[in-house]
Amino acid sequence: MDVEAAVRAAHTFFMVDFFARDEREEGVEPHLELARMILTGPVLARTEESAQARIANGDRLASTGFESNIDVVEVDGDTAKVLDCSRDTGVLYRSDGTPYGPVATDFKFRETWLTLDGDEWLVEEFFIGGDIACDPSAA
Repeated sequence: MDVEAAVRAAHTFFMVDFFARDEREEGVEPHLELARMILTGPVLARTEESAQARIANGDRLASTGFESNIDVVEVDGDTAKVLDCSRDTGVLYRSDGTPYGPVATDFKFRETWLTLDGDEWLVEEFFIGGDIACDPSAA
C-alpha cells in the first residue's frame, strides 16, 4: 500500500470505525482501549478526559461514526494532514437514557493530523472546522 493510501485508510478507520459505538450497551472502556491503540498526543488526552467525564456524569455516546468524505490528503515525511467533509452521527445520552445536545444535520470540514509511528499512522490531532458547511459531493 502506498503512503497516501495508508493515510487515507488510517483516517477513514478513525472517522468511521473508531467513532462507531454504543456506550449504552458496551460501556466506555472498549472505546478507550481502541483510542490508546490508534491515537497519540493531544487527541488521545482529550479523548481520555472526555470519556472520564462521561463516566463521572453517567452519560453515554452512541454513533454510527462520521459520514466521512476525504477532500485533501497532504503527506510530508512522517506527518500527514487530511481535510474531509463530514457529518457527525453521534448522540449523547443522559444516564436516564434520554438524548440531549444538538444532532448534526450539516456536513462540515474537519482536519485530521496523523503521525507515522513505526509502520502505523496514528491520529495526533483532530480539528472540527466550526460552522463552515461543506458539500460532500464536491469532496
